[in-house]
Parts: sequence; structure tokens; C-alpha cells
Amino acid sequence: MRGRHPTAHVRRWARWMVDGRYRWGYAVARTGRYGTQSIGVHIFAPGTSRALRRCAHLARMWTPVSAAGTVATAPVVVAVADVSVAIAGGGPLALFIATGIALRRASAPARSHAVSAHARRRVSAAPTLADARFDEITRTIERLHDAEERRDDGSLSDRDYLAQWNIEFERLEK
Repeated sequence: MRGRHPTAHVRRWARWMVDGRYRWGYAVARTGRYGTQSIGVHIFAPGTSRALRRCAHLARMWTPVSAAGTVATAPVVVAVADVSVAIAGGGPLALFIATGIALRRASAPARSHAVSAHARRRVSAAPTLADARFDEITRTIERLHDAEERRDDGSLSDRDYLAQWNIEFERLEK
């Protein structure tokens, strides 16, 4: 844990579960078959409230969470109440679907004011303009990641962190 107190590690993990890895949004990188790489970044508008960012993160993660919850809940309900598996799974599933819809509606303002960028490249092909876009998105993610790390360890003030977030947001908005 690099000299950190275990409580700080637990707090960071708990924040990641609720807020997501980054306060500014999220990044996605994938490598596909035959050497295709894709990368994406989604940046919330600076000043988006923590509650809206949390709703957006939870809404994004809700499908796998609700599926796991339904699968885990149904056998327990069957064991406790004398009902069929279909009924035991149907109740939690309806609750999870309603919660997912509510999260999507609650997070709509945050998602509508965010900016996104995506790029794909083929590693085995000659360099193209798409590679330049891919590299720029990679640098954007690296700059935001670095700002997040420095904010977390106290070497970057909240004001400077928000300034970096704003610079990257405006860069992608153009």
C-alpha cells in the first residue's frame, strides 16, 4: 500500500465502488481480436455535483449489479418462502429494473452535459489519422489520471484539480 494507512485504502476502495474510479468521469480501453484497440473517455462537466456523478456511475453499472442481485436473491427467497423460482426472481428483478430506471432518470443531467471521445486503431496497420486521435485521447486520460492521483495524495489543490478537469473537458468539447 506504499506506506499508506489501511483505513485510507479502504476509504479509497469504498469511494471507487460508489463514485467510480475517477471523479471526472470514466475511461474504457479494450483490445479486440486481430489486434484492434479501442479507447474511450467520458468526462462530466466540471461542477457536476457529486450526487449526479454517483447516479451516473451507478446507472452505468446497474445492469450487471441487478443481474447478480437477482441471481443471488432468488434462491434465498425460495428457501425462506415456499414460492417458485420464477416468483422469487420476479420480485427482485422488478425492483432492480425500477431502480435502474430511476437511476438513469436521476443521472440524465450529468450525462447530457458530459463530453465523450472514442477512437479505434489497428496495431498491425500503418499509422493513420485515427492513430493520432487515439494517442490524443490516451494523453487526455493520462493527464486526468495524474491530476486525480496528485489530488488524492495532496500534492494538487482542489482548485488546480478542477482547473485541469476544465481544460480537458474544453479540449474534448471542441
